[in-house]
Parts: sequence; structure tokens; C-alpha cells
Amino acid sequence: MSNSQMYLKGRSLFFMSAAVFILAFIIFGLISGMIQKASMQEANRLILISALQAVLVFILPSLLCMWFAGKSPATTWNLSKAPSIISLVGIIVVLGVVTPALNFIIQWNDSIEFSGAFKEFGDKMRIMEERAAETTDQILKGASFSGLIIRIIVIGLLTAIGEEFFFRGLLLKYFLGSGLSRNVSVWLSAIIFSLVHFQPFGFFPRLLLGAFFGYLFVWSMNLWLPIFAHFLNNTIVVISAWVVERGITEFNYDQWGLTGKESTLTIAFSVCLTALSVYFLKRQITSYNGKKR
Repeated sequence: MSNSQMYLKGRSLFFMSAAVFILAFIIFGLISGMIQKASMQEANRLILISALQAVLVFILPSLLCMWFAGKSPATTWNLSKAPSIISLVGIIVVLGVVTPALNFIIQWNDSIEFSGAFKEFGDKMRIMEERAAETTDQILKGASFSGLIIRIIVIGLLTAIGEEFFFRGLLLKYFLGSGLSRNVSVWLSAIIFSLVHFQPFGFFPRLLLGAFFGYLFVWSMNLWLPIFAHFLNNTIVVISAWVVERGITEFNYDQWGLTGKESTLTIAFSVCLTALSVYFLKRQITSYNGKKR
């Protein structure tokens, strides 16, 4: 195939993919509009909309784009290959030890104030952030045990699969195929991942998580690893909110490392342990892939 033919094919695929996602957004908007008018509890309404968003906006369009490109998701994303148990344990360790440092970044990002010419913009963004937080609270709070399971399936699993299909499976893969370096591809896709959530006061922690998910993919070229990490991160948040609301434990996951006299030391240890854990996780993943070849 000549360069001009490759260019035309790539351009056609790009516009076709764009059309698919635009159509998906329109369909999702129409259906969610009907759901907004339906008679049901607000929390159930938001859960249903979240599930539809994951399926209609991310999962199905991503699979359609792969089909248009003539590629098999199972092959391209290595979905037919199970990751190693040690890799999964390593991800659990990383997400555990990073929590105090990440909570500090979340607190710092939330405390950013815009001034001067950007004050009006900052005030509008703050309103958006507060509305997003209210929506999250409505989804997470007041659920029975069966409601908790539903939230884990929707917020944890479906959201993780949908966003990883798009941001790592399509977007990051596209950047890598376009000639960009691994680091640029990972961070560019992570920036877009954080931006499209439209929550500027949570931009940096989401950016770091997106980069972590991206590196998991480029180290392994197996989409199951970022899906698992994304699922685990979301599920921890869901379960933590549920157990705290019911008084099952006084330990607040969101405040770990931010309170107490040893908070600075806890955050410093968190940073060091995270760096070590990520280093050994990368070595394990690349070693495992080398043996599999």
C-alpha cells in the first residue's frame, strides 16, 4: 500500500470513528433525556445513566471503530491472554501505597484558587465541580447491599471497561501507531482522559491515574491490566463511601495521610513506596511478557 493510500485510509477511519462517537453521544443524549423524565429514584436514575454512558458512549463505539479498522479487539488488545497473578497483586499494592500521596494531591488540586482575569472562569469551574460532587454523592450514598453490588458493577466494572477501551485501547494505541514516543503517547492520552471529565479541581490526580493506566498498557500491551487497575480504583471509592456511611469503620479512605501529626511522614513514605512498587511492577510485567514470547 502506497503512502497516499495509507493516508486516505487513515483519514477515512478517523472521520468514520468521529462520526461513530458523535452519533453515540446523540443517541445517549436522547435516551438519557427520556430517563430524566421517567419516574424513579434519583440515585437509580443516575446509575442507569452511568451504565448507558459506559455502554453507548465508550464500549460499543470503541468496538465498532475496531471493526471498521479491520482489527480484532481480542488480538489488538490481547484480551485473550490472561495477565499474571503477580501483576494483579502488584497493581493492588501500588494503589494501596499511593493513597496517602494521592489524597494530598487531591486536596492540593481542590484548593487551587483562580484570581485576576481567570477568577470568573475559576468560579464557573468550581460550580461545575460542586455539581459533579453532588452527583457522585447521590450515586454512592444510601444504597443497600444489593445497591452496593450494582454500583460496583456499573461504576467499577462498566466504567473501567468503557473508558479503557477508548482512552487506552483506541486513543493511546492510535498515538503509539502515529509515531509518537511511548512517554508522549501515555501522557497525552492521560491529559485528554482527565480533561474530558470536566472536573478541573480533580485534574491532576486523575491525570496521574490515567498515566498509570497508560503505562500498564504500554508495558504489557494487554488491556486487562489497566481495566483491572481502573476497576479496583473505582471500586475502592465505592466501597469506602458505603462502609463509612454505615458506620462499619471510622477509617476514612479519602483522608488517609491528611490528618495526624505524622501526616507529612506518611505522605513521604507513600511517595517512596509508590516509586519502588511501580518500578518492581514494571520489571515483573516486562519479564512476564518476555517469557510468554
